[in-house]
Amino acid sequence: MAAALRPCRAPLATLARIDRLAAQRPPQNVTLNELQERMAKTSKTATPAAFVREARWLQEELPLRMAQLLADFNRLPFVALRCEPLADVWSIYWQELEALSALPRAESSDHVVRLKDELLLSQERRSGVIEAFRQAVGELRRFPDVQSSLEAFLDKAAR
Repeated sequence: MAAALRPCRAPLATLARIDRLAAQRPPQNVTLNELQERMAKTSKTATPAAFVREARWLQEELPLRMAQLLADFNRLPFVALRCEPLADVWSIYWQELEALSALPRAESSDHVVRLKDELLLSQERRSGVIEAFRQAVGELRRFPDVQSSLEAFLDKAAR
């Protein structure tokens, strides 16, 4: 199967913003179990302030993680981002970063609900990402010099 190649262009200002955001700090490593425990603890306290606090944490953490993933994309060899499925994944994460960054800072229960709704939509919009990664790996097999970079990227992205 021939690789479907196309340009993937983003304005330099966008790339610079992604790099600035990604460089702010390392992400807070949280396992799914720890996140579940954290959310269970918050739901037990059940105060609006607790939910707002958790929403703020998510509003800081998720864009940071998306920016770091996009910065890692940008470090892949040139040919990798010319692969259509991989370019599509980059675009999805770029749009998700923009959508999350556009939300107002959580200050009330209404903001928390709006964030929750946006996160559910985000999950739906990213539903095809794993399949797109699989397609990209298949299409980029004919470029052996890209394989090690792509494998390292995918290992890091899956964390």
